[in-house]
Amino acid sequence: MAFLKGITILLLIFFYILNALPLSFISIFSKKIYYRSISRWTKFITNNFNKILGIKINVIGNIDSLKEKNNFIISNHVSYVDGLVLASIFPLIFVSKLSVKFWPIFGQMAQWGGTVFVDRQNKRNAIHSLKKMTEILKNGTNLLFFPEGTSTDGTKIIEFQSIFFQVPFEINATIIPITIQYLKINDQELSLLNRDKVLWYGQKKIFWHFLSLLRLKKIKVKVIVHPKIKADRYIFKDRKELSRYCREIISKSFSALK
Repeated sequence: MAFLKGITILLLIFFYILNALPLSFISIFSKKIYYRSISRWTKFITNNFNKILGIKINVIGNIDSLKEKNNFIISNHVSYVDGLVLASIFPLIFVSKLSVKFWPIFGQMAQWGGTVFVDRQNKRNAIHSLKKMTEILKNGTNLLFFPEGTSTDGTKIIEFQSIFFQVPFEINATIIPITIQYLKINDQELSLLNRDKVLWYGQKKIFWHFLSLLRLKKIKVKVIVHPKIKADRYIFKDRKELSRYCREIISKSFSALK
């Protein structure tokens, strides 16, 4: 079963890249059409990924936001699976750390999906990334950003990196905070004992972790969509205050593993 899942996902990724290639040429003529098209294509493919992997998603809260565009979507981060979950319910473009670009197979998919790769060690690259993020939002497409900067072990939400909140702050964009919570694996409650089957925070090479993920039959996830936040300069004095406020909202609904 795991072998068949793996082959099917590889075929889906090939199909994704095959169709993303002609879409990339559209960007020469219209960035807006390209961003919207590739984000919808990503949503379609990740939705199929989740069906193959047995990921069942329960979305609660401000579900009307799922139909909206050009929002700065932020979420807590405990696994690369987070991206599959959220991209299947929102049409979006990812913001990701540079190392993801070099992941086997998924890195290629991320590149063709228009992902904004951020090199936090390179100031010039970071500035370029901020400009690219602004461009995507202004062209009417959602951005997904994990403000913790890395995936964690599910026991806490670490401090948010405020620099990227400069983007919605400058253009007065709308932020949609998300809390993602993994509830069950194969009908067993998520715990410290079984969390590493789904949660990925650098404890294992991603290739081997994904092979283990393929062996799972069912993963139950809860996604809480919080009320929208307007990144208004009349409300928040700077990006740091904005990021702290967003972290508080996500933290209040986050159930830490103990």
